[in-house]
Amino acid sequence: MKKPDRLFLGLLIIQAGVNLVGALGPELGFDALWYHLSEAQLFLQRGSIAPIPGNLLYWSGLPRLGELIYMFLPGKLVHWAFGLLGAYFVF
Repeated sequence: MKKPDRLFLGLLIIQAGVNLVGALGPELGFDALWYHLSEAQLFLQRGSIAPIPGNLLYWSGLPRLGELIYMFLPGKLVHWAFGLLGAYFVF
């Protein structure tokens, strides 16, 4: 492996480590807390994937296959893994 390739690979590994530290922290974003994670939590508590009654979460009747991932894994780690996979497939 050439020296520039090793340097680039080393920088990628360092960046992945820094991103992992950020992914292990708590979620603070409004969109994630209000929309993605709260809906997955309600589905898990109810034991079914069905529209949530009331007008507050009216979009819960729409298909939510992407949000099902957040019921079983921490959301930020899912995004971190997608980032690693994306970098792998690009390079």
